[in-house]
Order: sequence, then structure tokens, then C-alpha cells
Amino acid sequence: MPNATINLTGSLVVEEIDLFLATYPDSHTYKLAFSQPGLRRKLVDWVLSKIPNRYATLQDTQGRPVYPDFQCASLEKRLKIEEIIRNGIAEILQQSPELSQ
Repeated sequence: MPNATINLTGSLVVEEIDLFLATYPDSHTYKLAFSQPGLRRKLVDWVLSKIPNRYATLQDTQGRPVYPDFQCASLEKRLKIEEIIRNGIAEILQQSPELSQ
């Protein structure tokens, strides 16, 4: 039976980035810049590199992967991730000044 290894933290980070960007109007620099898949991926990777990641190896009885819902993260953890997202956005936009205009 093959196992599936999944990064549970990745789902939380993507969710938090979506929630953070949703607080800005569609014409805002952050939303425009991070609607680009390459920059979005760069932000996700940047945030994941700054926090501990949780992984799970899962399979059903027939060897198929099972993808559980991410357990609710504490408010403290979500706020820390939001702070890291802010820092990541600033860092990435600083590296790409043409995007921050």
C-alpha cells in the first residue's frame, strides 16, 4: 500500500494568504501582484520557510491517499502567520520594485 505524505501547514498558509489579501480592494497592489501564480507560489514558499511545518502520511484501506481537513490552528498561530505574510509581501515586493508602483 503506497503512502501519501502531505504538508498540512501548506493548506493553512494558503488559507491565511487568501484571507489576508481579501481585506484589500481588487485594485490594490498586493492583490494585483499576488494574483500572479508565480508570485503567489513565492509567497507561500517564503512563509513556509519561516514556520514549523506539519506533515502527515495517510492512506485508506485500499492504499489511496486520504486528505483530512486541517485541524483548527490557534488564533496565536494564525496571527503569527499573518505577520509573516506581511513581512513576506514586503520582502518580495522590495525585490521586485516594478510591482510595488
